[in-house]
Amino acid sequence: MAGSGDASGRRLIVGLRAVENVFYVAGAIGMLVMLVMLTLSQDDAVGAAAPADLVALGAMLAALHTWSVVIGTLIFAGLGCLTLNVVLFRSRLVPHWLSIWGLIGGLGVVTYGLLGILGFDTGMGSPYMLLAMPLAIQEMVFAGWLLAKGFQTGEAQHRPTPAPRVAAAA
Repeated sequence: MAGSGDASGRRLIVGLRAVENVFYVAGAIGMLVMLVMLTLSQDDAVGAAAPADLVALGAMLAALHTWSVVIGTLIFAGLGCLTLNVVLFRSRLVPHWLSIWGLIGGLGVVTYGLLGILGFDTGMGSPYMLLAMPLAIQEMVFAGWLLAKGFQTGEAQHRPTPAPRVAAAA
């Protein structure tokens, strides 16, 4: 992986994974604030918070969580997976069948996310969830492969470097 294309691919993978994690954090914060709101609505002894305001705020936080899952988890995770598997395919660090499987799974996850953006139900009982299954299985196989066999390194990395020839001065 010595080419500049591989280095830019690695930077793209890290960037996509960083954006994905920003969405994870946004979704987690949305869920935590909803829990705080639930506590507030139950213990509001002063009566300062109007129930209609709490309902609107709760709906907004639920939408934040839903959109962060759809955009962050599905779209950016799928794009990161596609980029990672392109780099793995080009570098031949893992068998081609494993990286091609990852490319197919990444396309399924991105499609699943796009369906969520278009308004289709992408919840836990959704039949569209099947689009994410190939990637979920591929990631488990990929982890097992790396634990059992590791990366395949080329012969060039193991070949000793010949000693430089020095011409005798006449």
